[in-house]
Amino acid sequence: RSEAVGGVVSVSATDAVAAYLLPPIVQRLRAQEPGIAVEVVSSNALSDLLRREADIAIRHVKPEQPDLIARLIGEATAHFYASEGWVKTHGHPRTAQDATQVPFVGSDRAGRYLEYLRQYGLHLSEDNFSCYSDHTVAHWALVRQGMGIGAMMESIARHTPGVVRVLDDLPPVHFPIWLVSHRELRTSRRIRVVFEALAEGLANGASLDKR
Repeated sequence: RSEAVGGVVSVSATDAVAAYLLPPIVQRLRAQEPGIAVEVVSSNALSDLLRREADIAIRHVKPEQPDLIARLIGEATAHFYASEGWVKTHGHPRTAQDATQVPFVGSDRAGRYLEYLRQYGLHLSEDNFSCYSDHTVAHWALVRQGMGIGAMMESIARHTPGVVRVLDDLPPVHFPIWLVSHRELRTSRRIRVVFEALAEGLANGASLDKR
């Protein structure tokens, strides 16, 4: 028997996923289930699920809380990119050695991002950073503006006009995509419907390597 599904389902995601990957999924879901309204919450904290501030979360780490249900959707890939204008000015750096003399967009001023880049094989210093933003969407906007090199998910970058992959000789960065909900998922049909739509949409739209 057909049963209508209705109500609001809140989905928490990191700012880049919320801005670039969720809108087309929400659009398709609305066409299929017009009774469901999705609230998109841009947040990096898992605590929003435990406090019931969100019904579903999209995260890059597996949650450890026993009250949460998690499904590994797949593994995403990220590379380094710069704007076409930046490449015309600075050339096309391909190796870690090439990167030492060119500007990057930083993420934080506390040195965490710099340390990560160094562990990744990029021997940089604070002098390499032309500007900073720990907000991924703003960070990406600065990269597109030509302020320096920055990292981004491949699925987002390939749909961004005016950017070029650089540091091609470096291996890609891989990280998991987890879909997380609380145990109400088992009893709420509208949450289950949205959960499955997100799982399918992220796996297809983000071109993830499924596990």
